[in-house]
Amino acid sequence: MKKIFIFLIVSFFIGCNSSPVRDHARLNKKLDFKTSANSDGFESNTLFKVMNGVNDQKPTVILIHSCDGITPKNKNDLIRWKKLLMQENYNVLVMDHLSSRTSEYNCSGIKRPVTQSRMIADIYDAIEYLHKDIQVDKNKIFTLGFSLGAMSGASAASRSMYRYHGGCFYAGGAGRYLDFDTELPILWLMGGDDKEAPVESCVDVNKKLSEKGLMSLHVYPDATHCWDCMDKDGFSKRAANGQYVSYKYNGAYTRDSERRVLEFFNSFK
Repeated sequence: MKKIFIFLIVSFFIGCNSSPVRDHARLNKKLDFKTSANSDGFESNTLFKVMNGVNDQKPTVILIHSCDGITPKNKNDLIRWKKLLMQENYNVLVMDHLSSRTSEYNCSGIKRPVTQSRMIADIYDAIEYLHKDIQVDKNKIFTLGFSLGAMSGASAASRSMYRYHGGCFYAGGAGRYLDFDTELPILWLMGGDDKEAPVESCVDVNKKLSEKGLMSLHVYPDATHCWDCMDKDGFSKRAANGQYVSYKYNGAYTRDSERRVLEFFNSFK
């Protein structure tokens, strides 16, 4: 039986200034998804299908960006992942939580313009869109997320939710989202020198999910946050947790990450 999930978001605003109401509607509006005939493109909230002359159902990956959205500094890395997955016969849906809603930074740990719950709802909406496509295998829908995108993807795997398997890159503190009720396998890749999403923040969730046989965790010993981000190599900032962080691209870890993700996804084919 097909499950239908209904998300009811109700907010009350008191006062004469109507801008909070407009902002709420804008930041919580549902995304519009589409399918592109150009498999070489890279458009937001777009499904790109493998066109190999075989009109059969294929597994599909929802590609989820980090908290800064799709920017010049991460777009090429996301394109690389899309190409790699499609070469392996996966359809890819490029998720974009931000561009149609806000130009604001979404990396604040205190108050995000697009909330965690809205991002999770976006994933469910994307899955509902994929369920309508005859060339998508409904039982093989995956997510591949990075940082906040990884936490959103993992959070959507909780009990009674849609069935999918997730690959997660450098996502810290996920236990407060997962609540340990996840029922689906997760591949979790983290950096041992990541101060923005430290391994220590995931000890509890890793223990609980490992006991259930669901967690596949690998830590790259000296990797920083965003070790696969070529265009962010050397980038520094003050993270939401107050730590001053600097990213270091690591080509060897990137290639190993690609291998692990493909092996994980392929194990469900």
